[in-house]
Amino acid sequence: MEEVNFEEQLLKLSNNFHVDNSINKEIYDQLEYFYSINSRHEYFRISQLVFNQGDETNEVMELNLLYIIELAETNQSLFIKNYKKLYDHLRLGITQKKYIEDHLNRITNEHVAAKNEIQSAISEATAAISNIGLQADNQSEKLNEIEKHSRKITSDFVSILGIFSSVIFAAFGGLEILKNILGNIEKVQTGKLLVFSSITIGAIIFLVFLLLNGLSKLTGLKLRSCNCDSNESCSCNLVQKHPSIVIIYMIILFIFMIGVTEYFLDYRTLINDLINTWKSWIKLLIVFLLSLLFIISSTIWFRKKSDA
Repeated sequence: MEEVNFEEQLLKLSNNFHVDNSINKEIYDQLEYFYSINSRHEYFRISQLVFNQGDETNEVMELNLLYIIELAETNQSLFIKNYKKLYDHLRLGITQKKYIEDHLNRITNEHVAAKNEIQSAISEATAAISNIGLQADNQSEKLNEIEKHSRKITSDFVSILGIFSSVIFAAFGGLEILKNILGNIEKVQTGKLLVFSSITIGAIIFLVFLLLNGLSKLTGLKLRSCNCDSNESCSCNLVQKHPSIVIIYMIILFIFMIGVTEYFLDYRTLINDLINTWKSWIKLLIVFLLSLLFIISSTIWFRKKSDA
């Protein structure tokens, strides 16, 4: 009988998927002859075969080997221990393979989990760095805005101080001029006094108004009496914007006109002659009517402008 190839018999056990007893009987006979010549089989050949096969094939091999063990026990084989040792080696190889595969899977899963954690940490770090960069940019922009605002506040403060200084100088200067005019009230003609006083007061008010208007533009506060939001969208006239200024200048203009008429009419002589001559009454009546006409026309004009 030819020499039995042990590996070939193991392969037959693995390939007998239908657990054909006739094939197993043939394998049994071959193994009987193998063990009669060889006292033992080589374990590494079983392990090599088990590790190179799939789990399902190993299960088929195990089932066929159990049948052969039953057959050996039935026939009271002299090599029953060899068959059982072969089965033990097969089970050991299957167990080792399963353990190694499970261990490799666990290591692989841990590696994948660690890789995912590292990638997640890298992503979080990248996002944190980007966020820090954005925050730094925002803080830089805020700092620039604060610096600009600080410089603007400083310049506005200096401008406001300058405007207030100008207002004070203009007011006190105008009052000083007015004081000088009124100081010579006994020596100065009444008409001239009224003319120069009205011009001086008008100039002082105009200068103060200009300075306050500049202050309003610097601070953003509204100087107008109308309810418009801004100068760009405001279509109101001067009376609607600044009625107080208009009224004051109308009064100043009236005083100025009274002073001008005094150059043509001597009110002192006129009052003294009221009792004696009717011509003085006519002159005084003309002045009164002109004054009344000015007041009425100014009032009508003011109301029309206010309602426009």
